[in-house]
Amino acid sequence: DVTRMAELPDARHALSLQWVFGVAPEAGAHSLSDENRSAIFYTSAHTGVVLDLQSQTQLLLQGHRNAICATAASEDRRRIATADAGPGSMLVLWDSYNGCPLRSIAPPHESGVRAIDMSPDARYVVALSAGPAPQLLSLWDLAADGDKPLYSHQVNSTAEEQLSVRFSPEAPTEIVTAGGRIVIFWSWASGTLECYAPEEAGASLQQPVSPLTGSLFLPGSRRALSSTTDGQAVVWDVVSNVPEADTLRRRAVKLVRLASRSTIRCAVVMHGLLFVGTADGHVRAFNSELRLVAWFEDIAAGPVTSISFSHDAAAWEGKGGADDLRCADFIVGTAGALIVACSSAMFGHPSLEARRGTLLVQGQEGAVHGRTCRPRRPGDQTGDPRTLRTARGLQSSRPAAFL
Repeated sequence: DVTRMAELPDARHALSLQWVFGVAPEAGAHSLSDENRSAIFYTSAHTGVVLDLQSQTQLLLQGHRNAICATAASEDRRRIATADAGPGSMLVLWDSYNGCPLRSIAPPHESGVRAIDMSPDARYVVALSAGPAPQLLSLWDLAADGDKPLYSHQVNSTAEEQLSVRFSPEAPTEIVTAGGRIVIFWSWASGTLECYAPEEAGASLQQPVSPLTGSLFLPGSRRALSSTTDGQAVVWDVVSNVPEADTLRRRAVKLVRLASRSTIRCAVVMHGLLFVGTADGHVRAFNSELRLVAWFEDIAAGPVTSISFSHDAAAWEGKGGADDLRCADFIVGTAGALIVACSSAMFGHPSLEARRGTLLVQGQEGAVHGRTCRPRRPGDQTGDPRTLRTARGLQSSRPAAFL
């Protein structure tokens, strides 16, 4: 059963998990901050971690048999979804305030989940299956009873494995998935789950296109965007000679450069702005015309794997151009197992140190190869292939020193 293990009677468990040090970069980090709290969510192996930044306490979400490989959060940050891949896999919906599981689906797919997304209102969850072909895309209505998905559709056997999935932020009936070359658009607006895979971008544009890293919808339009490994992005638009209601049939219309020869590792759209994180450690913001309006190039925390904003609508009011960016505070997760707090004030700040942001969490960059504790002093030392980490306080998300 999915439960908060710390609340179970001690008699049932010889050991009770109290604190987690690690960070799983690829599963993503999410800001849970709003007008009532300052908190973030990330994962460490089988465990989800809600870290209260003010009290420096952890709320541990346990129950997965396998390492959590995919996460999503609702627009208001009250709901979190986690999923894993492997034997006994589960997809779990959590209350981010108290850590209670609201819904669990076991198993969502035979071999677990490759990627998930949650609709902004937390009503629907979509998941791509992991494991051997055929790959499935399944959609659940979380307001309905039972584990049976509302829709489940096999990915075309001629298409490659799809690696990412996103809802449209404006219409949960529209979904986009992407592999390394193939993008598939999905819709269940008609009452059945339909899909359309346009020809590869390189064929439509008649020029080479690097492998894709993900896709998302651009708000306020019928366009979608796919990021690539060389810093460019493919823009997809609805085919001009089809009915206006037919939003499935899209084609690649242009290729735009968003980064300088660096892989785009993640992208997110917030309040009409597109934010991308790249392998060179930079975060860039673009307007609806895909023109650069702000850049954060001094974070210096390694390749960016996730970007997540706090739930603060007022912070976006009056957002301007390149010299007047206004956005909510956000966090950046990196491949080096770092989570860094950032704000719009960092853009253009005269101080280099201020432009780096604030380190919130430091995990282990690689597998832990050693650990030792001092018998008479609280704290421990753990080492990965690159660093030796010293944690003098056993309940701290930040190390005291690196050697």
